[in-house]
Order: sequence, then C-alpha cells, then structure tokens
Amino acid sequence: VASSGHLPGRMAADTAREIVRRVLTGRESCNLIQFFGGEPTLNMDAVEAAIEETLALVRNGGLRKRPRFAIVTNGVFLDPGRTLAALARYGIETTVSLDGPASLHDALRPHVTSAPTYDRVARTVSMLLEAGLPVAVESVYTARHVEEEFSVTDLFRFCQQLGVGKLLVDIAHPPAPADAQ
Repeated sequence: VASSGHLPGRMAADTAREIVRRVLTGRESCNLIQFFGGEPTLNMDAVEAAIEETLALVRNGGLRKRPRFAIVTNGVFLDPGRTLAALARYGIETTVSLDGPASLHDALRPHVTSAPTYDRVARTVSMLLEAGLPVAVESVYTARHVEEEFSVTDLFRFCQQLGVGKLLVDIAHPPAPADAQ
C-alpha cells in the first residue's frame, strides 16, 4: 500500500471523485457511467467514490437526474461480499465476461496463475441472479468455439440455462460463422 492509502497502479478514490467533477460539472445530464477495463472490481474504492460524487452532483442540482451505473467484470471477485453489496446499493448493472461452458471459458480466460476460472465466474453469475441484480453475459466468439462446434445459438442457450436473459456477443472469428450472420 502506497503512503497515499491506495495500492500502486490503482486509481485513488480522490482521483475518481475529481474525474467525475471535471467531466460532469456543467452538464445537464449523463445517461450512463460504466466501469470497465482491467478489472474494476479490484478497485471498489474508486468505483464507489465515483458513484458517490455523481450522486452528490444529482442531489446538488448539478445533474438533472441520476445516471445508470454499469460495470463489466471478469466475475472473479476478490471480495464477493463487498462487491455484491455495492452492486445492490447503487443498482449497478453488471456484465460478466463468460465465453461458454467450462471447457471453452477456461481455455480462453484462465486465471493469471493458469488456474481455471469458470467455476468462480458461474458462481458469481448465480450470486448476482439470486440477489435480484441485473446481469448480462458478454462472450467473445472465437475460432475455438467453431472448432468445438459450439455455435452462437448454443451460446444463447447456455446463458438461458444459467438464468441470464441478456447476451452480448463479440465475434472474433473472421469470417463470421453462418449462424452469426
């Protein structure tokens, strides 16, 4: 921990607040604030500070209405209790990166230690759904999916079986498979 109280390489909460003030001051509205890139749940201090600053602008009349808040996560929460509590408290819409069943997901998104991540991500999706939180899945459809004969339609069915009704698909296999056209 750096002397400033935050971990090196992570945005400080005060910096997050300042960015919100700079970007939103003087605007009448903002529809959406989305946290993504790297893994935002590793820095919930900054996420919560940005949201609190935004809500203060709404309370003080700086913004006419509360924007939606959203986060894109790999679903491998370091502190699931804190993260789920913040998602619920602020009504954060959550998109979880999940590329299909364990065989595909673990091959495409291993942990930095090479350990599989599917079970943790699937558990996170389940916890989000059980908490009644809005959740979507984002998948990258790759050559590996094609090799394993796992179609985009199969991906939709997979998400439905998890209980997720919203799937965002990024196609990373040129040319697009016939069922994605």
